[in-house]
Amino acid sequence: MSRYMLSHDKGTISIQGVAHIPYSNLDPHTNMLRAVALYSKNFLDYLANVNLSD
Repeated sequence: MSRYMLSHDKGTISIQGVAHIPYSNLDPHTNMLRAVALYSKNFLDYLANVNLSD
């Protein structure tokens, strides 16, 4: 299973280790996905239900 890391940063969630998550956009400055914390339940549900194995 792939590893991913979520961290909170000024009202957004930074996401590392996943190529795509709904409600997120690539931040070109950090080369990481970011999502507005408002949508955290949606993408946490996505991560819980999707198979992230290589």
